[in-house]
Formats: sequence, structure tokens, C-alpha cells
Amino acid sequence: MRIIIADDEPLLRHHLGKLLEDISTDIQLIASVGDGAQALEAITSAQPDVVFLDIRMPGLDGLQVASELNKQNIQTNIVFVTAYDDHAIEAFEEGAIDYLVKPIDESRLLKTVKRLQSVQHRSMPNDDLLNLIRQNQTQQFETLVNADLKLIHLATLSPK
Repeated sequence: MRIIIADDEPLLRHHLGKLLEDISTDIQLIASVGDGAQALEAITSAQPDVVFLDIRMPGLDGLQVASELNKQNIQTNIVFVTAYDDHAIEAFEEGAIDYLVKPIDESRLLKTVKRLQSVQHRSMPNDDLLNLIRQNQTQQFETLVNADLKLIHLATLSPK
């Protein structure tokens, strides 16, 4: 699971990244940024599976970042991490999968990671099915091409 952490507190970013990597070997921290504009840029370019997003950051706040991601139709799971519990409704309206209040409780973070893994596993069969269909179509095409080449080869070998 590829993640980005966006929070204006460097110590919290480091601590959260360490906690996440300790919870699961499946987690790969691909970026850690300190403001909303950097978050939007990192998310847009890296297309992470999950973004841990602070609500109050310099420039764009976390809710504005989530809103912009929705406008751009960028699909990523958002977990808001904030010291303020008064934005929960807004966060879920922007499509958050979870909402963590600072200081982060490790057992609560573990539940969040399990929820994220569950969401990822539910979407994987669709991806696997799509890959299987693509693979099957490619094999069918290769069979047709090979068959046509054999017919062409036979046609050139046959006496007139």
C-alpha cells in the first residue's frame, strides 16, 4: 500500500510514518509533505493508494485538497489526521475513509490500516479480472495472427 502523509508538523509526519511501517510491511511511504499545495502536487503525480491528510495546514487545508482531488476525479483513499474533531462531517462529505484525532492512538491506527487493507482487497478482484480479460484478449489475438500467418505460409507453399 503506497501512502503519502501531509501534515505541517514534521515530528508527527515522521512518527506516523514510523507507526505505519511498524504496523504493516505492506506499507510504503512514498512522500511526506508539509502543506496543502505540496500534498496536491504529490498526490497528483504519485497516485498513492492512501493519503493521511491533516486538516489545518498552510495554504490549502486538507479539506480543500480533498475537494480538489474529487474535482480532478483522482481516486485515492483519504484518512484525515487532525487535532480537531469538529471537521469530521466535512471530512466524510469529501470522501474520507477514516478520521483520526491527534494524538494518534496506535490501536485506533491499526483499525484504520485494517480498514484500508480491506478496501484495497475488495477492489483487487476487479483489477485481477480486468487483467485476466486483457491477457485472454491478447492470447486470442496472437492465436488469430499465428493462424493467419500459417495460412499465408501454406498459400505460398501450395503449387499453382
